[in-house]
Amino acid sequence: MKEHPDFVFAYMAGIIDGEGCFSIFKLGKDYKTRQRDYLAAKLTIVNTDKPMLDWIVEHFGGKYRAKKGTSKSPKTCFYWHAHGERLDYILDKCMPFFTAKLERAKLLREFRKTFDSKRWVSKPTTEEIHNLRFELKVKLHTLNKHRY
Repeated sequence: MKEHPDFVFAYMAGIIDGEGCFSIFKLGKDYKTRQRDYLAAKLTIVNTDKPMLDWIVEHFGGKYRAKKGTSKSPKTCFYWHAHGERLDYILDKCMPFFTAKLERAKLLREFRKTFDSKRWVSKPTTEEIHNLRFELKVKLHTLNKHRY
C-alpha cells in the first residue's frame, strides 16, 4: 500500500464515518470440516458521487461498481469494498481519525487480528477463535442495527 500524509487518512476516515459500513458476514461452511460457519470482514462505501470513489481508488486501490438507480431513486450508486490486507491497512491508518464508526472499527480490527494477514478468510481454526469471531460478529451487527 502507498504511504500518504495524515490528512488523506483523516479524509478517508470521514468518508467511512459518513458513507461506510463495516460488516462481518458468513461466506459458507468451513472448507474442510463443513461444520462451522466461515466468517469474513469487509468495508463497503456507497455513494452517488463518482469523483469520491475515484479518489478512494486512487489512494487505496481496488475497483468500484455502479448500480443504476430506480424510479424512486434515479441516481446511480457506486460501491467500493475493502477486505484482507487493504482493510487491515485502512483500519490501522484511519483509526486515530474515526469518530462515528470508532467502536465498529475497533471490533473489526479485533476480528481481523484472528486471521492470517495475507488472507481475507482463514484456514480452519480452533473452537475458541471461532467463538470469538462469532461474538465480534454479533457485537458489530448490534451496533450497525442501532445506527448511532
